[in-house]
Amino acid sequence: MAKKSFEIKTSKFFTKTCSNCGKEYPSWFVSCPYCKTPWDKKKYEQEQQKEGKIKKDVKIMVKITEENFEEPIKKVNLKFSPNQGQAWYQLLMEEKSDNIYEAQVLEVPDETTLIYFIEVELENNEIVVENNNGEYYHYKVSPSEPDS
Repeated sequence: MAKKSFEIKTSKFFTKTCSNCGKEYPSWFVSCPYCKTPWDKKKYEQEQQKEGKIKKDVKIMVKITEENFEEPIKKVNLKFSPNQGQAWYQLLMEEKSDNIYEAQVLEVPDETTLIYFIEVELENNEIVVENNNGEYYHYKVSPSEPDS
């Protein structure tokens, strides 16, 4: 069962380019998810104090076995949206151990609900999508307790 591949589109309004590695990432991140370089540490600290928002890193892990496919796995992508599908972003998932893949979405504000799905690309370029039967997966970042 082959799935049709599609492009995830982003707008310059919702992304910025890392000054260190040159890759694009969502504008609401305060550091590059690829090389971890903060985009403007002073501005980030000012915004954190002004808004009082606490941000967390969200780690998504999946288990994918090659026995489920006729071809070997080429790569696994996490495709996610922080704003109910208005904009979608993609992160390459790293294989951490046998059949376990991981991606980390950095600096997600409290109370944000990430919706996401997994896309597996096989060696023959076939795309297999796991999207919870079209319902997507949801992860709500819980509010943090204030430090006393």
